Amino acid sequence: MKRNITEVLDGYDIGKLISYSLLKHGFANENYRIETDKGVYLYRICKQQSTKEVQNEINFLQILKNAEFPAAYPIPRIDDTFICKSNIFPIVIYDYIEGEIPKPSEKTVAEIGKTVAKLNLLKGHELFQNKHIINIQQATKLKKKFAKAKYQYPDIYKDFSKAIFHLKDKLGENLPKGFIHGDVFPDNTIFNGHKLMAIIDFEMFCVDNLLFDVGMTINGFCFVNNRLDHKLLNYFLSAYQSIRPLNKAEKEHLPYYIMWTAVGMASWHLQNDMLNTKNDKQTARVRELLDRYKATVLKF
Repeated sequence: MKRNITEVLDGYDIGKLISYSLLKHGFANENYRIETDKGVYLYRICKQQSTKEVQNEINFLQILKNAEFPAAYPIPRIDDTFICKSNIFPIVIYDYIEGEIPKPSEKTVAEIGKTVAKLNLLKGHELFQNKHIINIQQATKLKKKFAKAKYQYPDIYKDFSKAIFHLKDKLGENLPKGFIHGDVFPDNTIFNGHKLMAIIDFEMFCVDNLLFDVGMTINGFCFVNNRLDHKLLNYFLSAYQSIRPLNKAEKEHLPYYIMWTAVGMASWHLQNDMLNTKNDKQTARVRELLDRYKATVLKF
């Protein structure tokens, strides 16, 4: 790995490698904290995106940078490009922002609520056409693969199928759309105490119903012991709506989006690639998400 990183650094003006360490949280990419004689950076191997998709994300990050949005931004190479194509996967080096993954609290949910609302209000989404990779149509198609899957999880397949049947006609078509991050969980944020330093990992950004971001962030920040904490939920919604008030239709659909984003995350894990590869960590996570969905149905 050291040799690979050193070769990639040859295309940058950010110094020579001193040390590197693997960052273990997350499922999608392979991330390293690297230290050079000029500073500390995040070295990302993009395992879920094509080069075109990574470039699309970088284009979006420029919009965020112009808006002075708190995020980690890519470091340009010597040739003023941002993507190294010398490996099997695209590689991008980002700012490394010191901080910590937050624990749910009134202050952290208020911080993240206001910031996600500001993201959702950004202009320019008409230039981007990408829809979120987690969507009800894909989840419905996924059910058809269960019978022939290499690995069988009868309880998961049953609960997932029931959830999709319950939610498929309840998500609404005419809701406000705009930029969404799509995966605002604590491990995609960096805090210093109760202060938000950055939202990171925008590889799932897209243009979609803004309520998807609201529901996903609630899943990330307002669940304690896998159950919705209504006190945290109220703090989050109050902060979010101080920047972008939800309209009547959004308020009516919100419970379904809280449920759907939990089920949607389960669908992502099933697609990547639980049907054909045994992964105990993913299996446990999917059961946790489907259990969360079932408990939230009863709550509402």
